[in-house]
This record gives sequence, structure tokens and C-alpha cells, in this order.
Amino acid sequence: MPASDVHRRQPPPSASSSHSASFARAARAAPKPQLGGHGAVFAIASEAVDGMDVVAGEAAARRATHAIRRGEGPRLLEAKTYRFRAHSMFDPDLYRPKEEVEEGKTKGPLIRFSEWILGTGLVHTADIEAAEAAIAAEIETAVDFAEKASWEPVETLMRDVMTPREGAAS
Repeated sequence: MPASDVHRRQPPPSASSSHSASFARAARAAPKPQLGGHGAVFAIASEAVDGMDVVAGEAAARRATHAIRRGEGPRLLEAKTYRFRAHSMFDPDLYRPKEEVEEGKTKGPLIRFSEWILGTGLVHTADIEAAEAAIAAEIETAVDFAEKASWEPVETLMRDVMTPREGAAS
């Protein structure tokens, strides 16, 4: 395959948009907050998908991947999501009402997928509870390991950092 055709066979790039930027709604922070439309500038087909819906996201990724593998060129997927927390620890999150955030949490991807998978009969409540218990145990083990681990020596903190320090010999 010629190098010029490599982009035609790769899985689709994706972007996530959460309707809000740092300290403001996305509509106030960007002239065009819908990322999916940006593909048109580069003649790239794009699709927006509900990023809070695992099943819809997987279906959109499959459609895009199949189109790419058929040689129809690259695709851009925009996953429209909702951020439950402020953008950063410095963001007071004053640009959206607390009720909106709480409502958003009820439509989270894990909740929606759990409801979908239970509704289809693919799993039972006990299966989800067992998975959640296994995940909690794995997290507890990892946190315990991290808390008991020794600190990285200061002398090695810059090891494997790609940019050399100023004044350091390269």
C-alpha cells in the first residue's frame, strides 16, 4: 500500500466535546463548538455521536472504521459528552447550575450502559455487582501498593523526559 493511502485504512480519529470549556460554556469559548464540522475543512467526513451512549459510540466507530477500510477516506467522530466535574481544580464551575450537573450524572455512560445491558438480558444484576466488587478490590490493591511504594529519587525524576533541561549537555 502506498504511504499516501495509509490514512485511508486507519481507525477513525475521535474528539470529545463536553459543551463546556474552562470557566465558560463552550458556546462562549469557541466560535463553533461543534467539533464534528471541522472535518469538512479537510474534506473529511464526520459524524457526531452521543458520547454518553456506549452502544451508539461503538456503532459509530464501527461505521467509520468500515468506511475507512473500504477506502472511502478518513473519518472524524465527535463524541458529545457531559463533564461531571469542573474542568480543573482551579475552575469554580460557576457557569452551570448544580441541578444540571446532578441531572447529567443520572445520564452517565456507565449508568446508561448498565441499564441497556440489563434490559437486553445479556447480564444480570449479580453479574454487575460482582464486576463492581472486583473493580473496587483491584483499585484498593493498586492504591495500597502506591501508598506503600518508595518515592522516586529526586535525581531520577528527569529520566526519560524527552526535552533536555536548559543548559544540560545533550
